[in-house]
Amino acid sequence: QYSKTDRALALWVRNQRTQKKYLDRSQVAKGGKGTAKSGLNEERVRRLDELGFVWEVNEATWMERFESLKEYAKKEGMMTTTEEGGKGKVDLRGDCEDEGLVRWVAQQRYHYRNLMRDRAAAATG
Repeated sequence: QYSKTDRALALWVRNQRTQKKYLDRSQVAKGGKGTAKSGLNEERVRRLDELGFVWEVNEATWMERFESLKEYAKKEGMMTTTEEGGKGKVDLRGDCEDEGLVRWVAQQRYHYRNLMRDRAAAATG
């Protein structure tokens, strides 16, 4: 259970991320300078950056999973299987206990297949 302080801080952090997106859009529209509706400005962004503030949570999570995959590959090795048609597929060994990593790898495969399908559709027009 989270305290009121934790919830308030989480809300504030989410608001800063949202306001940063507004600020970035405003800066693009105004040629490099702008202030978000909340008063978030370049100085406040700089101060949060100095603390190591994570602006893009999804990117940070992706990088964490990627690093976990690299560590797993280093420790356990990867197994490459060949699918029909000669396409290689990298797979985790069956003994991976990190269910989150297994799900993440499956999601990456899913997104990759969709990307390839979309590219093929765009190429054929």
